[in-house]
Amino acid sequence: GEENLSVRQICAKLIQRGFDAETVRNLVPADTYEHEMHAAAKAVEKKFSDKIPDAKTKNKIWQYLATRGFDGEIIRATAEDFLNGESLRPFLGSVKIAFSIVRSKCLCLFPKCSAICNDETTA
Repeated sequence: GEENLSVRQICAKLIQRGFDAETVRNLVPADTYEHEMHAAAKAVEKKFSDKIPDAKTKNKIWQYLATRGFDGEIIRATAEDFLNGESLRPFLGSVKIAFSIVRSKCLCLFPKCSAICNDETTA
């Protein structure tokens, strides 16, 4: 689901669906850290939950998250938590990002997006 995506991936999806790139960038909230931590933790939990927390897995986590557009700080924190055997579950429940499809056109990932999406009838 969209809750596993980095902000960069979500923006790319909106642009692919026909929304103006500048408009999409303007919708991104100033603080995306909690969403990014939540999404990275969920992605790692899903992909690596059965893996042994070692240096090889840490490198794979880095590659996996980097190719999905996550920031280095987010990747480092998520990989270190996994490597140290710390549960990623607190991140998974701490943030609920509202994702919905409006008229099957938009992911409406940002709070300011709904007003624009409701006006977009041809996107």
